[in-house]
Amino acid sequence: MKLLLTNRSTYPFTKENGVSFCGYFIFNGHKYTSNAAITHISDRLTQKSFDEVLKEIDGLYSLVVETDNKIFAAVDHVSSFPMFYAVEGSQLILSDNAYSIFDALTTDTADEISFDEFKLSGVYISGRHTLCNEIKLIQSGEYIEFDKASSTLKTEFYYLHGGDGTCHDWSDEKFVDEFSKVFDKACENLRTALAGRTAAVELSGGYDSREILAMLKRIGHEKVVCFTFGTKGHLDYSYPKRIAEYYGHPWHFVEYTPSTWKKLRKDPDFIEYIKTRGYMSAVPEIQDYAAIKYVSENNLLPNDSVIITGNTGMIAGGRLDKALITQEIDDFKKLTDLVKTNYYNRTELPERLEERFSGFFDKNACRNSEESGAQYHQYNMIERQCKFCLNSQRMFEFFGYEALLPICDANLTEFYKKVPLRLKAGKLLLHKYLIRYDDIGFSKSASTIYSRVGSAIRGTTLLRKIVRKASKITKYFRSSNRIERIFPFFKYTRHALKSSEFFTINYIFAHDMMQDTRKRIAQKQKQVSAQSISVD
Repeated sequence: MKLLLTNRSTYPFTKENGVSFCGYFIFNGHKYTSNAAITHISDRLTQKSFDEVLKEIDGLYSLVVETDNKIFAAVDHVSSFPMFYAVEGSQLILSDNAYSIFDALTTDTADEISFDEFKLSGVYISGRHTLCNEIKLIQSGEYIEFDKASSTLKTEFYYLHGGDGTCHDWSDEKFVDEFSKVFDKACENLRTALAGRTAAVELSGGYDSREILAMLKRIGHEKVVCFTFGTKGHLDYSYPKRIAEYYGHPWHFVEYTPSTWKKLRKDPDFIEYIKTRGYMSAVPEIQDYAAIKYVSENNLLPNDSVIITGNTGMIAGGRLDKALITQEIDDFKKLTDLVKTNYYNRTELPERLEERFSGFFDKNACRNSEESGAQYHQYNMIERQCKFCLNSQRMFEFFGYEALLPICDANLTEFYKKVPLRLKAGKLLLHKYLIRYDDIGFSKSASTIYSRVGSAIRGTTLLRKIVRKASKITKYFRSSNRIERIFPFFKYTRHALKSSEFFTINYIFAHDMMQDTRKRIAQKQKQVSAQSISVD
């Protein structure tokens, strides 16, 4: 095995007795990191299989175990620390950086289906695929097993986010009662993971970041500081301040201006981040970057701070398509069309991509909306959420901060598998819980004249296309985060005009990543050819 691990500033890899581990996990109320984690895993593996050991721990980690006959590698259920692999000849190559594997391989070739998909999604490449045929990604909740004797590799999921579509037949009150018990378990895990350190909460004011503050309140954790980023005067940013004041925590506002992003265009650290944190499988997440850079450089967070965000609210019902509630999604075509509409903005895909995409779904497990909803949730979690949204974890590490994801606690993700769609829609169950146990007495305005006009426009196809296309240009000057200014106006506009009505800056990042990858592949092939000629 060739194991290529980066020098991490947070959660560095520890190696001992054939085991390599980074991150932490909780088992029976105790937190394990570095050598203690390796000792625990080694001991458990004398009693249980690899997948059984993975199923009994909860945390954020990457793990590699080498025995006399086999090599195992896994990431946690949300892929907090991505791992990549390739098989060349009889050798398994593993790394936490896809580019390290790219450099180590003798040959790299473009995965044209992945290029097709990246152009359409503008965010990620699905499954274990990357832009290179030879390099694969260990997916969230997945492990690989490599047999040394036969040089064969198999992959298995030890954790699925979607469940089987069966739900508890409880009253709403019973659901809130039971959710409270599970919530308490997740809170205790948060207490254990924090270990007395300062919780630096990225506070948007939505249900997800409010849930974080409710968890901290539940365990009596007082070392808390909140921060919010955006533009002054934007309606979203008066609300988080009120929430922080309600909980009695200090609050910082990081103002985003056009110059905020313009200054980053030539920042060498930012350029390095953009080029390396997509790992050939997703675009890097950048909206928090300027805020984390600011609070870090201005010492707004205590030295022992751990970043906590509201990722990923999808577990409670975020991004749940209304069609799953208002219609009966009871066959394979309805399910796959729904997913394609949400993640590719179309129902027709290129033939070779369609074949790959269809393979992600079970044709026999979409007999009703609950079953289809479970598959929809599984796809969204391991694709958009874990590959793109949780890419923010890479950013926090980039600035030397550890980060926690308490909303992704396995107690919560398991519980939500049995919650019906009607209580996930609009995060209704979470809302009911917060109203009962932690009602702050005020909320965001549910509707404004702008949102009502927007809804009307979206309901009219032709008008929607015209307005959305025009808005992509005006957004450069008026968006809430001014994030479009990371690109010069003419580059941004050129891409916006060439793209569909669903264009975002992520499409530019995807375009640049694809160009960079093709360039790397061409250079590698040129080097290989030169070496071959030299040998001859």
